[in-house]
Amino acid sequence: MPPGDIPALVKIQRQAFASGRTLPVATRRARLRRLQALLGEFEPRILEALSADLGKPPYEGYMSEVGIVRDELRFALKRAGAWARPRRVPTPLILLPGASRVIPEPRGVVLVIA
Repeated sequence: MPPGDIPALVKIQRQAFASGRTLPVATRRARLRRLQALLGEFEPRILEALSADLGKPPYEGYMSEVGIVRDELRFALKRAGAWARPRRVPTPLILLPGASRVIPEPRGVVLVIA
């Protein structure tokens, strides 16, 4: 697949999502840990790019970009299980004596980092 073939890449991502293999929390945590590893591996190149593109010295690049992403990854890893756990919510009177729950389910096919 050519690097610029976005429609083909999206199609592959949709097929992977439809297979259900990305749904387990363990899989999502593994992906977050992989992203952590890649961030560590490419940190020097990221800091160089921030310096070249935005004129940020390495310390500023780390504090304003890389460090924040590291913190967010730690935050997401800690809370992924809680975010995916079904939770009880109030039941409307008309539906009593029933019970209501919110069951979080991923809806997208790719991770967007902005």
